[in-house]
Amino acid sequence: MANILYSLPSDNIAAEVTPTVDEGTVDPDYPVANLVDLNPARPCKLSTQTGAFLWNFGSAHAIDLIAIINHNLDAGLTVYLQGNASDSWGAPSINHAITIPTWWEDGMPVNPLLDISDITNRSFQYWRLVVSGTNTSPVRIGNVMLLTTARRVPCNIRWGFSVIENRPIVEHVTDYRVSTIYSYGISQRTVAGNMALTEAGVTSLRSWFRACGGRALPFLFQLEGGDINDCWLARFTTTTLEFKHEFTDYNTLSIGFEEVSRGLPL
Repeated sequence: MANILYSLPSDNIAAEVTPTVDEGTVDPDYPVANLVDLNPARPCKLSTQTGAFLWNFGSAHAIDLIAIINHNLDAGLTVYLQGNASDSWGAPSINHAITIPTWWEDGMPVNPLLDISDITNRSFQYWRLVVSGTNTSPVRIGNVMLLTTARRVPCNIRWGFSVIENRPIVEHVTDYRVSTIYSYGISQRTVAGNMALTEAGVTSLRSWFRACGGRALPFLFQLEGGDINDCWLARFTTTTLEFKHEFTDYNTLSIGFEEVSRGLPL
């Protein structure tokens, strides 16, 4: 398993400027500002089945990763990340397809991630997320993250870690043990495990935890580190980070990550 992929809150520059709808028509009740507010349960919605979202940063900004957190995009739909020096899109310098994965069996979408950090020239003033294929229904996207750095933990989480999937319900049980169940229709994941780190690794994890204010700020998280096209908007599960100094340059800790709830499917 590849090392965990993660971001610092400052790596995400998507909210540095307010994106605009470059193609398509936005639903005024679900404005484009929702696209970058780090609340994937509150989406930006278009009234069209195709569309494009444009970021004009005013100067060149390098992008390593784009993540789409919560959406209603059909699996296999034609979606691109584009980057260019000018607001002209006939032949953009970067035009990379984003693979939209197959949805889960319960109707929840998988969050796609595209890593372009291996491209030498990836610094542009203008960036676009383009849904050029025709979606089954009008386009809805919870959040887009544009990340300037692809980071990995220095030492991976140990084998034996747990991945918990929570499907909350309301259940009423009669005296005769007859259950009436109401499903909220949402899903939330958690990872819990242990890590063994050098002193340099401790410094890296502590910097990550501090940059997030503990549980305060969410970040990009991908357990498989790029092997599976499924990323999370996540938080640390606790407000504390405790390292146990076992020996010279050998430290252990228990650690957990909790997915920010995406609410009901869009």
